[in-house]
Amino acid sequence: MVSLRRKEPIKESLMKEFFFEKFANSKSFSDFLRSNKNKKSFFIKHMNLMKSYYRSYIMKQRRFSKVKTVQAPLSILSLPLTNEYQSQGMYVGEISIGTPPQSFSVMFDTGLSDLWVPGSSCSSCYQVNKFNSTQSSTWKNIGNPYSIDYGSSEASGTDGSDVVNVGGLSVPGFIVNVITSESDYTDEDDDGVIGLGPQNNSYQTPHSPTFIQSLQELGIIENAIFSLYLAPGSNVGSQLII
Repeated sequence: MVSLRRKEPIKESLMKEFFFEKFANSKSFSDFLRSNKNKKSFFIKHMNLMKSYYRSYIMKQRRFSKVKTVQAPLSILSLPLTNEYQSQGMYVGEISIGTPPQSFSVMFDTGLSDLWVPGSSCSSCYQVNKFNSTQSSTWKNIGNPYSIDYGSSEASGTDGSDVVNVGGLSVPGFIVNVITSESDYTDEDDDGVIGLGPQNNSYQTPHSPTFIQSLQELGIIENAIFSLYLAPGSNVGSQLII
């Protein structure tokens, strides 16, 4: 806010031009005076009002000139999610891994930061879709052990890296944990989990960047943020928005 105590001198010529352009529709100050019989008294009487209004106008112009217009970033991804477990609030969406891409329905977990899917060699894995690393030309085996305990179920395997695509956004060399053994994991509607949580919510050693962080590092998104729209009372209509 501009303080009224520090009044700057008003340039009378600019003030007159402003006032009469706005209110008198006249070409000049003298034109306006000629249209009034008592020129001098009219001018004196209205000069203070003119100054006050003009000063207010200038302050508003300065205030608005300092306002910066910031365009909100547009989302580049809107991925449909399905609430397959309405009583538990677990949301499933489609991703792909490898070259050529192998498709999986995975749970988007905000409490985990890892990506894991069952491997083709896992005889105890209940899921329908299993990742076959030998069929991907971009797969690189790393071999670090991976294990996760859900309390009621457990999964373990080893890691590697490959191209991961979520809704058309691809991250090459992303860490994929391939499960080779499961116990008591019998959810038919998802093939695995992709984590959206903080990087330190990882069962990997060492912790690797999350998928959202990787998008930022590649310059695909400006900030490592996302949002979720969870459709109330329905198993369809929810979305992951990046």
